[in-house]
Amino acid sequence: MNKLTKILDNSSKTRFLKEGIKTLILGKPNVGKSSLLNSFLGEERAIVSDIPGTTRDFLDVYVNVNGVNLRLIDTAGIHHTEDYLENLGVNIAKKFINESELILLLLDVNNILEPEDIILLNMTKNKNRIIVGSKSDLPIKMKLSSEFKSQIVFVSNHTQEGIENLKKQIVTKFNLQNIQEQNFDYLFNLRQVNQLKQAVLALENILSDVKRNMPIDIHVIHLKEAYQSLESILGSNLQDDLINELFSKFCLGK
Repeated sequence: MNKLTKILDNSSKTRFLKEGIKTLILGKPNVGKSSLLNSFLGEERAIVSDIPGTTRDFLDVYVNVNGVNLRLIDTAGIHHTEDYLENLGVNIAKKFINESELILLLLDVNNILEPEDIILLNMTKNKNRIIVGSKSDLPIKMKLSSEFKSQIVFVSNHTQEGIENLKKQIVTKFNLQNIQEQNFDYLFNLRQVNQLKQAVLALENILSDVKRNMPIDIHVIHLKEAYQSLESILGSNLQDDLINELFSKFCLGK
């Protein structure tokens, strides 16, 4: 069971290799979200403008960061707006907050902390996030406590200063350093992960039942559940002769 648990613990890493980390670039309008996306891509994929609300919907692209795949999502800035299309983009951004595995929350340190910034800080405080201080090549006007300042990764999309450090912070946050050197012979999708969890749960139930001196036929039921889950992952059916052998050794219903 320990080996299965270890595989399960590594399943998120293997999934990141295959599907990428769903990463939301979040912030108020004109804070540098699209510029950060372009910095990651090394090309101008997103429209960059001084006009707030330029990104009205969202952009969804994949990028490799130090051997780790990120699914970068650049959304409309969250703020109050009367424009229907822009408001639709804001609602999409709120939806992605709940669905993302990582949030890059951008604060424009060249300006004071505004109500929109505080709202976003509160909305994401219990999320897996990295606070990014954008436009750090300009004078820092945002008043930051020493404790809060230590949590911020400062970047400049204009000079590219801090971009590499941000990439390292992302990899470290998910404990994916040197992931290319690790030998993963398995890649899991969500269905396989759930099946593996069921197998581990069934084995844990056996251990629990043993401690409670439960009848041995109960153990066989859980053991069958574990085998069924594992063979579902392998894409084959549970062998009848295996089940027959297990059941032949125990007297059920007594």
